[in-house]
Amino acid sequence: MISRGVGRLTMCAIATCGAVLILSACQSQGSDGNTQQSSTSPSPTTSLTVPSPTPYVEHAQGPTIKVIGARMRGLKSYRFDSRIPIVARYGDEQSAVTFAPTFDFRSLEAMARSETRTRASWSKYTRLEDVVVGGGQYRSYHILDTGDPLVEKHLYGVRYLYDGWKIKFSFPEDIPDPLTDEERQEVMDSILVTFTPHPDF
Repeated sequence: MISRGVGRLTMCAIATCGAVLILSACQSQGSDGNTQQSSTSPSPTTSLTVPSPTPYVEHAQGPTIKVIGARMRGLKSYRFDSRIPIVARYGDEQSAVTFAPTFDFRSLEAMARSETRTRASWSKYTRLEDVVVGGGQYRSYHILDTGDPLVEKHLYGVRYLYDGWKIKFSFPEDIPDPLTDEERQEVMDSILVTFTPHPDF
């Protein structure tokens, strides 16, 4: 059984709601009794430009290539192939990478200019657009060396704080199945994305 107090509150609430509805109906009519149309036009929809996602680059899953102050990963098919101190060289039958610290403490741009002048008498260098390595964190120059008709070389240079490194990719042409330009780019991208400086050797 509902108490009287609750019953009174219910009747008051019903009466209040009825009054509100009547008042709203009166306000929606003009002086002539006709309903007025709203003169406010709907606001235009704001278009949002969504940036294109960064293309995914598959990370190389091969051996860790370490030099003083930095490391990166090679392809699974890569094997160690170096007899030079402080320089790491890994490769397979179709490609190879040479990784080394540099003691050129100038700017990245100065490093790139120096690279193109080195052995310029027998090499043909083309400065390509700079790239970003290490998952988009470190800027690097990119130089194409076509001086040797048997080996295409791509040269990269990175600076971080007071340190710098040079990375060279070599792609032999005088083999039964040389990599295509697209495959070579995939090799370089998958390795360069794993580049990272580190404090230990």
